[in-house]
Order: sequence, then structure tokens, then C-alpha cells
Amino acid sequence: MSFAKAADIGTSPKVGPRLSHADHAHDAAISGSGVVLGHYSLAEKALRDGQLAAPFKIAIDLPYKYRFVCLSGTETRLNIAAFKQ
Repeated sequence: MSFAKAADIGTSPKVGPRLSHADHAHDAAISGSGVVLGHYSLAEKALRDGQLAAPFKIAIDLPYKYRFVCLSGTETRLNIAAFKQ
């Protein structure tokens, strides 16, 4: 389900800048260059400090999970194995 549908605000915009890195999107929103849809954990400090505002009281629970990945064959290197633990 899209955010626009969940928020009952019509269709998602098809124009305007789209940033592929979450930190860039948050920085753009903080500077007044637009809005950002993203993970709460990434925006928590800016929301708490009043730099960003959450105008909708909804959240979308997504089935996506973070995965630990590395170059095949490097998973047994000491530094990567330590990070994984």
C-alpha cells in the first residue's frame, strides 16, 4: 500500500526531485526543499528537535527487513565475523 493511499490524499506525485539516499532526503526536507517519506528511526532526532514535523498520524508497516550482506567469501574474515556478531 502506498503512503498516499494510506493517508487518503490521492495519488503519489510524479514530478519533483527524488533522492536515492535517505540522509539526503532528510537534509532536503530540513532545509525546506520538500518532504520526506522514510523510516521513523532516521527522522526521530529531527522530529524531536522540531526540525521536521509529522503531519499525518499514520505509519505503514512494511514486510521489508534489513539484511547483513558482504562480498561472497569474505564472511569469515575476522572483522566481518565480529561485526556480524
